[in-house]
Amino acid sequence: MLIRSTHLFALPLVLWAGLACANPPAGLIQVFAAALAHNPDRQVMLANSTVRDHQRRAALGDLMPDISLNGSYDYRDEDIEGDFYALNDVDFSDDYDRNMFAIQLSQPLYEPALLASLDMATLNVERARLELTHFDDELVLSVAQAYFGVLAGEDAVRLREAEIAKLTQQLDQVRGLAEAGLQLEAEVMSAEASLAIAEAGLIRDQGLLEAAFAKLDAVTGQRFRDLRKLPSGMVISEPDPPTIEPWVEHARSQNLSVVLAQIDTQLSQLGAKRVRGTQMPSVRLLGGVHRLDTDGGAAGERTEHEARIGVNVSWSLPSLASQGRLAAARADEDRANAALLSARAEAEHQVKLAFTTLRAAYAQVPAYQKAVKAARAAEQAMDAGYRAGTRTNDDTLSAIAARYDAERRFSSTRYEYMLASLRLSAAAGLLSNAALAPFDRLLNSR
Repeated sequence: MLIRSTHLFALPLVLWAGLACANPPAGLIQVFAAALAHNPDRQVMLANSTVRDHQRRAALGDLMPDISLNGSYDYRDEDIEGDFYALNDVDFSDDYDRNMFAIQLSQPLYEPALLASLDMATLNVERARLELTHFDDELVLSVAQAYFGVLAGEDAVRLREAEIAKLTQQLDQVRGLAEAGLQLEAEVMSAEASLAIAEAGLIRDQGLLEAAFAKLDAVTGQRFRDLRKLPSGMVISEPDPPTIEPWVEHARSQNLSVVLAQIDTQLSQLGAKRVRGTQMPSVRLLGGVHRLDTDGGAAGERTEHEARIGVNVSWSLPSLASQGRLAAARADEDRANAALLSARAEAEHQVKLAFTTLRAAYAQVPAYQKAVKAARAAEQAMDAGYRAGTRTNDDTLSAIAARYDAERRFSSTRYEYMLASLRLSAAAGLLSNAALAPFDRLLNSR
């Protein structure tokens, strides 16, 4: 059995170092639980696991003794006239009862095709279990992406509204100075343009937020409109291990797509083995007990009893059809081997992409955090300078734009960091439902 080890590598730790936030009713774990309960595709996967388990039992049953019972009762009214076997001019009439009972036993002793079928059925049970695990991992990523997408959308709307409030304040100042003859009309128009652009951006951000909510609804099967928020301050850590090679090595064997491809390779080999088994001798143990009671008739009243046991050997000689099935099975082996190589290459690509994204986000989060602090200070300085007459309106508008651009980048990069850490774990074959717990605790923190 293929088992994923989850203790060799650690998810990047996310520790809260910020201020307290409110406790909205729905966190990541609650949203994921709703997705597990209401996702119809997962119910299909569960049903498929049950089907595979029953198929394995059926394959095992094919190797067990096959016992059949047969019984009959006849009432017969018999009239014979003329020749009867070696007797001439027979004139016989009788009515009588006839009872028959039989037990038949058939036990496979050597059936290569049935043994291969059992191995395939057992492997398909494991494959169905891993398919469900893979689906759950994908659901973890989908829920996290939808959840963080909503939070990012809410941040974008909140920041855009704050930017609009700041630009409105600046426009009021410019208009006041223009009315006093201390500011050109062009400066008023510049401030109005900046405000109009921000208002258009708000409309776009609100639309994106609604789309994010719709995606969350589709993933979970429920309607969530009040989610736990991410605190403003957080301390992050780099991937552990910090180099990409161990992640790639682990992905080559533990990535679930690779593991499923490995199982498919084994199934194709067993399929060829089963076809070859149909061309080999089949040995079965056969036995039976037969009893017949007749209380009359031309043969006379009698009781017959028979018990037998023996071995039956059959061997189907190669045919055009069997050779075609064997050639198809060998071609399927080649297909499965090629698919395994492709799965490993794709797993490596996904690990490298996720690792690169995570490393970039790891560096960008603190950088944007510093940029936000600097941009806020610069915006305040520009505002004070504008009031003192040492800075222009354009200087202030540029400072406002730079500040909120830094705020938005800092917000989105935090979510990119968390999603990248989950994607890296998934690509390396280390993701599980418990992977959401650290992020859920972060959202619950005060």
